[in-house]
Amino acid sequence: MTAPAPAQAEDFASIIRLEQTGPGCFRNLYSDLDFQGGHMFGGQLLAQGLAAALATVEGKRAKSLHAYYLRRGDVRQPVDYHVEIVRDGRGFSTRRVRAVQGGKALFEMLCSMSAPEQGVLDHRDALDAAIPGPDSLRDMADIAADPAFADCREAALRLSPMQFVEARPVDPERLLRAGGGGPAHVWVRVPSLGADCDADTFACLLAYLQDYWIAIVPWAYQPRALTGVIPQVASLDGNVWFHRYAADGWMLYEMTSPAGLDTVGLASGRLLDQEGRVLATAAQEVLLRDL
Repeated sequence: MTAPAPAQAEDFASIIRLEQTGPGCFRNLYSDLDFQGGHMFGGQLLAQGLAAALATVEGKRAKSLHAYYLRRGDVRQPVDYHVEIVRDGRGFSTRRVRAVQGGKALFEMLCSMSAPEQGVLDHRDALDAAIPGPDSLRDMADIAADPAFADCREAALRLSPMQFVEARPVDPERLLRAGGGGPAHVWVRVPSLGADCDADTFACLLAYLQDYWIAIVPWAYQPRALTGVIPQVASLDGNVWFHRYAADGWMLYEMTSPAGLDTVGLASGRLLDQEGRVLATAAQEVLLRDL
């Protein structure tokens, strides 16, 4: 019997609400907004895959995930997540997750979970005090409507339709104009999810958010603005390290591209809370081609 199509997600929590279809097997009940011509947002896959893995573990929190995207997913069709128990130790557990749609693999992921443990480490890089807070910044809809960015309007509109994410870039010029380079900063928040959500849900949220904006950052280092022909962009992999499991409201996504050659660029970033505490670190290889 054909599985029913996933419903449109009502809020972020519904995105990671899965149906267990067998031992270690899960299926998504909801999908994110269709804003890429039917192509599934990579963050949805990572968040749902991590939710499936966490459903097979008790008393441990997400520590890291490393995934390879193999095919584009169709946001209108269900995805089956198959979780393999690789190891269960006293301190750490490892899971392998395979996402399948229509009999074809969409991604393969390894993720690690660990039990909370008091230790000797407690440090972080300092947040740049010169970065303005979100209250003084414009959202993407305002930027797309600004005549000053008329030549970049198509690109701004492509970066703005996330259903559950509010985003306010610190320096839209750097992202949308030619040769900006350097770190890019975007404030993000998901109003439908309160700061009192549990650690598993928050880890899935971080996995979801880290795929927002980061894939376009290598293009910002090139001598061409996001005008005219917009490049074809595809994430080749996704890597996340989780550090903290709660934040109140706005989070700052700081992104950079350490290197790029031919069609592949490396993008890395970190998500911080408003106090400057690092919540997660992310890295991707990104494929960029002229259409």
